[in-house]
Amino acid sequence: MKGFNTGHGTFYVNRETTCPFLLRVFVTKGGSFHNVNEFSGRSKVPENDEIQLYTWRNATLKEISNLIKESFEEARNKDSKFEFAFIFPDQKGIFQIKPIGTIYSNKKTDDDFLTLHELSFNHQYLDVILTIPSVSKTALSPTLSN
Repeated sequence: MKGFNTGHGTFYVNRETTCPFLLRVFVTKGGSFHNVNEFSGRSKVPENDEIQLYTWRNATLKEISNLIKESFEEARNKDSKFEFAFIFPDQKGIFQIKPIGTIYSNKKTDDDFLTLHELSFNHQYLDVILTIPSVSKTALSPTLSN
């Protein structure tokens, strides 16, 4: 395969020749998105909730949810739900949050096929609420890979 295209749009990325970029993702279990006051520039972020993913602009929200599942064993639950939002500084440098979609592990929705490009991704942070109905609300533990 010379390239890879996902989603509904026509934005094409050749994943064999295009280097992926770092996507900083902040995951909370249940509840709400992170408070924007937890973010200040590139240095002040909720570090304990961060995972770093490498991906392309044509990655779908479904693909990203699958990458999160690789980091968090709890996220592999068949009833898990992923709510996504961008966190970004406005023109005054004040961080804002913009919900962008919801993915369900047990059913397909139109949001599954939304790409970062279609969502006007511009190197913002990605905030994710991971809801797992059958699991108690304890801290998430990233799966360590050897």
